[in-house]
Amino acid sequence: QVREGVWKIRCDTLVEKTVGLYGFGQIARKVAQFLSGFPVTLLAHDVLAPEAGQFPQVQLVSLDELLSRSDILSLHVPLNDETRGQVNAGFLARMKKGAYLINTARGGLVNEPDLVVALQSGQLAGAGLDTFSSEPLPSSSPLLRLENVILTPHCASNTAQAYRKILACCLDNVIAFKTGQGDAHILNPDYKEYL
Repeated sequence: QVREGVWKIRCDTLVEKTVGLYGFGQIARKVAQFLSGFPVTLLAHDVLAPEAGQFPQVQLVSLDELLSRSDILSLHVPLNDETRGQVNAGFLARMKKGAYLINTARGGLVNEPDLVVALQSGQLAGAGLDTFSSEPLPSSSPLLRLENVILTPHCASNTAQAYRKILACCLDNVIAFKTGQGDAHILNPDYKEYL
């Protein structure tokens, strides 16, 4: 819009907003840490995280409370049989009217046709989507024609620095495994039970 000479762009602010984190694992906790410097109320819901621990600024609430109170809802749950398509018409109708939905987790969490309806009807003010049920996003997707949606390609790790770190991590794992010196970067050390 700036390139087209449009300068007065309507924006919103984080000030005094309630940000909801659906899922409170490592990534959501980083988001909470980042947002702790802003004057926002932070809510989270996670069936596997019964307490916020070192995040006293985050209030853990029920899913219904999270949806009804959040001005901005950020998805951080894994994609599995229980969560696939969970963000559907019913879920979106339970959200605060005029809220924003952010999905940087997995595209399969969101029923995209239902999201389009919520965005067109004004139930949601907007959405920021970094991942989609089909990637790359098909040119026929109505999401591409909505002005209240920001679309990005889920490629934050597509940098030379990230690839070097990934390669180093993989090499560390192979060396540690082969020499019996432990598991350098293994997040599930119980993997040995399955060998």
